[in-house]
Order: sequence, then C-alpha cells, then structure tokens
Amino acid sequence: MNKAVKLNLVTGRMLRYLRSWGQEDGSFNGFHTHPVWRLHPGILEDHYSGYAAWGAPYLIGLAELVRRSDSKSYLEYAVKLCEYALTHQQEDSKWDFCGAEFGRAFNRSTICNMLQNLSLCRLVSTIPDKLDSAFKDRICQAVLRNLESYNVTLDSIESKGHAFVVTANQDCAAAWAIFEWMEAFGHDERWMEIASALLDKRLQNTLVMGVPDATSAAMLREAGQPDYIEPAEYYGVIIPPFWQAYRKTGKKEYLEACRSLANHVVRSSWLDSEGLRRVHRCYDRVDGQWQASREPMLVAGMGLLALSFHEMRTQSGFEFIDVFLTEMNQTYAAHQHPYGFLTPATGWHDEYDILCGTTWQVHDFAYLMHVAPDVEQVLKESHENGPDLAVLLGYNDAWVESDDEWAWLPPASYGFGIAAAKKDRYGYPCLPKFCDPPYPARHLNPPVRLRLVDGVFHIEAPDYASIAVRSIYRRPYVLNGKHYSH
Repeated sequence: MNKAVKLNLVTGRMLRYLRSWGQEDGSFNGFHTHPVWRLHPGILEDHYSGYAAWGAPYLIGLAELVRRSDSKSYLEYAVKLCEYALTHQQEDSKWDFCGAEFGRAFNRSTICNMLQNLSLCRLVSTIPDKLDSAFKDRICQAVLRNLESYNVTLDSIESKGHAFVVTANQDCAAAWAIFEWMEAFGHDERWMEIASALLDKRLQNTLVMGVPDATSAAMLREAGQPDYIEPAEYYGVIIPPFWQAYRKTGKKEYLEACRSLANHVVRSSWLDSEGLRRVHRCYDRVDGQWQASREPMLVAGMGLLALSFHEMRTQSGFEFIDVFLTEMNQTYAAHQHPYGFLTPATGWHDEYDILCGTTWQVHDFAYLMHVAPDVEQVLKESHENGPDLAVLLGYNDAWVESDDEWAWLPPASYGFGIAAAKKDRYGYPCLPKFCDPPYPARHLNPPVRLRLVDGVFHIEAPDYASIAVRSIYRRPYVLNGKHYSH
C-alpha cells in the first residue's frame, strides 16, 4: 500500500469514527481528556462526554472536505454543527461548553472560546460561496461579540504584556481568532492593531531563543513562569497567528518567529521505540539548563500544529517541514486503530493512554483532510463498514467503543469503570451488583467483560460479529478464548 493511499485510508477511517459521535441536535460529543496535563472529567467526578468547544476545529476539516468534494450532505452537516454552536452563546457573549475536558465545570476557558471563533470563521473563508449571506452574518456578529467580551484596552497590553489572559497559548489563540475573523469578513484596522500589539509583546516578553539550539526559539508559558516552556501541542495555536501576521504585513520578525518556533518543535522531536516521529512534551529549566521531557505525551491532537506546518511548507527556508510532516503522517498511520481513532497518548501507563477524546482527534482530522490526496477515496473509505467493537488496550486499562456506546474499563478492578451511550452527555459508573448502587449502573450492550490476569488481558465479547483489538504496549491478550501476542 503506497503512502498516498494510506493517507486516504487514515482520513476516511477517522471521518467514519467521528461521525459516530455526532448527534441529531448538531452537538458533537466525546469523552474529554487532556493527555498532556493529565486531566479528565473523572478527577472531578464529572464524567463529561457531551459537546465541548475544544472540538470546534472539526469544522475546519469538514469545510475542506466540502470545498474539495462539493458534498451537499457534509455541507448540511457542517451547517448543523454551526447552528448548535451559534445557539449556545451565553448572555455575556462567551460560548457555552468551554470547559475543555471538564465540559461546563470550568466554562470560561479562553482558548476554547477562541478555537470556536476561529473554526467558525475558517468555515466561512473556506467555502464562502456555499453559505448564504444571513448565515455568514450571524457567524460574523457572534464571533465579534465574543471577541469584544474579552477585549481590553491597548494600555493593558502595554502594561501587562497580554491582551486577554496570561498564558501564551491562550493569547496567541486569541490573535489567531482575530486574523481568521478578518480573513472571513474583511480587514479591520482596530483589530489588526490589537492582534499585532499582542504578538509584539509575546516576542518581547516570552520568546526564548536558543532552545534547543541557536536558531530555534521556544515560548514561555507566561512571563511569570520563566522556567517552564509551553508543551509542544500548543505550538499549533502559537505559530498560526505569527504566520497570519506575516502574510498581512510582510514584517520579517513575524516570519522569523515562525521559522524559529518551527525549528524548536522539529529539533525537539524524537523517535519512539517503534521508530516513529513524536513531538516532545515540554522543557523545564533545571539548574540553569533547559531540559526536555519526551513522555508521557499525546499522540492524537497534534493536528493544528501539523496544519500550520502544512500551510508554511512552501515558504523559502522552511523546506525542513516536508520531512517532518512525512514522518508524522507515518506516525498517524501506525497509531490508528482500525475503528478510526488514534492512540491518545503513551508513557502514562494508566487510563490517560487509552481514553479517546474526540475533541483532540478532530484537530488531526482538520490536518488530514488537507493532505489526503484523493477526497473521493476518503469518502469511499468513510462508508466502509468498521468493526462492530473496538478495544484499545493500555498498560492496565482498556477503552471499548462501538457505534453507539463507549466504556473505560480497568480490568483489574473486576466490574468497575465508566460507560455511556454516545448520545449521553455524561458517563455513568459501571458497578458490580454487590455494590448495591443507588442509581442504575450502566453496562455495555451486548456485554463486554475484561479481566487482567497475570499481565494478560482476557476479553469476552461473544455477541459481536467483528472485533478489532490494538495493544499500545504490545501486551498479550485473549479474545473469546483465542490467544494473541505481539
């Protein structure tokens, strides 16, 4: 199988998987995690699996799909997703469901608001002729209201070094949203000045040259944390506004920022035990020296970074990007489960390796939809039947998913876990009968039983016609009485 066909297959499978989480009301659900910060809803006993704005970049991939295929069904689907977002703007103009992995528990995340802003605008700028004027105006005004709700004076930028919040990733996401709004609806000098001043302050206050070498630069998470550099996945929102600023102004300092930041990511990347290209976790300064951490680190969720690299790849002096992207494409292919999702992470050796968060996976779909060479093949693959049951084995835990349900099962716990229908907003504990739960326990239907016996997973799911199992750490397993080893 050649690499071109492989990308079509990877993209089509992912599209099929993502569609299984879409709901009739236009919401896009998924169990939400943060496999870099080691957070997920279970920590707060808020097993959230409903819509979250961190997944709005799904629209970026769908817009590209519609642009390339002229698919009426996917255009209708994208508009349906937009309608859901547009009807969930709060009285203060912040978007609802902006608590990232916590759903509504922390409903004011700036970066989530900005990702929804820029995704809505990207849809308009990608397929402007396929959307009616009234619909586009609704998006324009809704995004503008959200931006205004965050806006502060330029004096605040000058005195504090940030426009909206403190951390670099959220500030840069805000600048990116401003540029995407102008790309979709026209230049605005006031907002251009705000975005430019914001980026200029980032260059002055939080850009760190020399990590890991003289022509690379990293971004401090914030000026008040001089010993901690932003994790690699956040460069997917840090680099794009500098690229947009360069395109609009031609200023070389923005181009050099793109180049040095891209160098930082590429030169800090590494090959894992499978020989696959991976991005690093972060850098900390210890005893005056910057030290890189590689794992634990996500696999799924690097799509916005890859997309920004894809858009810069033809710029003179950025030729190194092509090799990196080729290797990352191979990582995507190798880490894709036959059901369609990507390995969430490695190195945690607990549930964070296997909890599949759709809101990260759609970032990868946004990128893959731009590089898959044959959109008709992508659509064909997306309509192929997938396995009836997907099982992803981690070190001690398992993720189980069908077209209708999902579950996180720690087999050593003998009956405990979390499960839900994909249409549900929250997951429910799986409890054994002896617990006499005060509310109905939720179990997969047909049932799936997992045990971990002396390091071997035992999976019993006799009522599923086709089952696909992937073991991240190559642990042996027994499926319906048949032994498998890697």
